[in-house]
Amino acid sequence: MHELVLEKSQPHEDIESLTIKGYGGKNFPLWLTDSNSLSSIVSICLKQCTQCSSLPPFGQLPSLKHLEIEGLDLGVEFYSKDPFQTLETLTTEWSPGWSKWMDEYCAICLDSFVDGSKVRMLVKCKHVFDAYCVDVWVQMLRHPCCPICKQPFVPPTTHKVRGSRAIRTSAHASSS
Repeated sequence: MHELVLEKSQPHEDIESLTIKGYGGKNFPLWLTDSNSLSSIVSICLKQCTQCSSLPPFGQLPSLKHLEIEGLDLGVEFYSKDPFQTLETLTTEWSPGWSKWMDEYCAICLDSFVDGSKVRMLVKCKHVFDAYCVDVWVQMLRHPCCPICKQPFVPPTTHKVRGSRAIRTSAHASSS
């Protein structure tokens, strides 16, 4: 049922921001894997899509700059198999598997990440921070940059969004 609802909810091709929350299907819809139908998408947020075991090839989306994934168990293979040419920030929940290829602590507050911590990776320089810490850091600067190497980036909360759509598939939520 969830898969049919989401398949029929294909957004307009000019959409720049998409949030899918509470999706209960095992596979994401075909339109989410089509780089032509989502050529303008800048930001994707997937939350609590706990039944899905794999993600679409988001690295093929030509305009994707911000990806937030919450409630899915990503493996190291997720990032290594999908090259992400335009991605600037990846926000997800920390899991011990990530420690194989990134620091285990926030370089701003120096706290260790624990399982489930919300972390944000600046993809170009591969530095990882507690999402709250780096958001505060960015708010203090007029020209956001990595706190470690000063690589500039566009934070996910300040990019200009022309069109946005949230799709919720839980039984009690409505589409907006």
